Amino acid sequence: MLDSAHLYCTRNMKNLFIILMTLTGLVSFVQAQEETRRVIQFSGVVVTEDEFGEMIPLAYTSIGIKNTSRGTHSEVDGFFSLVAQAGDTLLFSRIGFRPVEHVISDTLQSKIYSWYQVMSQDDLLLPQAVIYPWPDREHYKIEFLSMDVSNELRKRAEEHLAAEVLQRAQYEVHADGE
Repeated sequence: MLDSAHLYCTRNMKNLFIILMTLTGLVSFVQAQEETRRVIQFSGVVVTEDEFGEMIPLAYTSIGIKNTSRGTHSEVDGFFSLVAQAGDTLLFSRIGFRPVEHVISDTLQSKIYSWYQVMSQDDLLLPQAVIYPWPDREHYKIEFLSMDVSNELRKRAEEHLAAEVLQRAQYEVHADGE
């Protein structure tokens, strides 16, 4: 009789252990799901202020999510759109403008978030750099005087720089990249 009671208790303990482990795993899974941040469709327009105080769109501004490799850029009209998570920090940057950071609030109720980002110009003055192919003027003078300008090179230069050739090229060559 003791053996059947012992077997009954052991079986119930195993079932109770399995139920407790399942509940513990389920609670952990629910907590992990709650801890993940919400996904938000973040879109907006990047603009700058001109000298008359009017807002103009800023094309090709880089928008990145800090500490990730994800991001996008603004279109010609300044519009951008990307998927981010609540609490992410967005970095707005463009050459000639001060970089801006914006933190997406983690208290947002909506899954769609719109934003107008105003960027201000940044003046960066670099010292003048003069680049010469020779170390100094004396080396340049030596190289220039020793240059062999044959009659064939001179004739070809005169042909390409003739007034009628340049005028014809002005009307035949398109101004765009094509």
